[in-house]
Amino acid sequence: MGESMDKLAQKASDEFLGGLYCSEAILKVYNEHLDLGLNENALKMATAFGAGFGGSKCSCGALTGVIMVISSLKGRTSSDDSVEEIFEITRRIHDEFKNKFRSACCKVISKKFEWRSDEHYAHCAGVVAEAAKILNNILDGK
Repeated sequence: MGESMDKLAQKASDEFLGGLYCSEAILKVYNEHLDLGLNENALKMATAFGAGFGGSKCSCGALTGVIMVISSLKGRTSSDDSVEEIFEITRRIHDEFKNKFRSACCKVISKKFEWRSDEHYAHCAGVVAEAAKILNNILDGK
């Protein structure tokens, strides 16, 4: 697959620290790595998921970014297509993420940190990397 999967997690984390939201960082890195063919307009869809649905701090953007990547790989374009595989994978991603962070909620995951502080950014960069590692395991068939 070219770049090592650990390097992708670091790259996503670096993109986050460079100013992208967690959802944008993950989708951008994996779009490039997996050659998903998402154009600029498709990548823009990740913006609203940043900071837990537009700053509401609800669902973690790193988690939604990972789910967007899986959806681009396994999603459907017709109601005739099955959702069984994508739903199974998405539940697994959600459950592994929730087990790791005890929540899928941005507000809960980052509650110990002052919003937009250096500590908050460092913590969330780690969350981005861990979410990417969950995705890497799925992509590697683990």
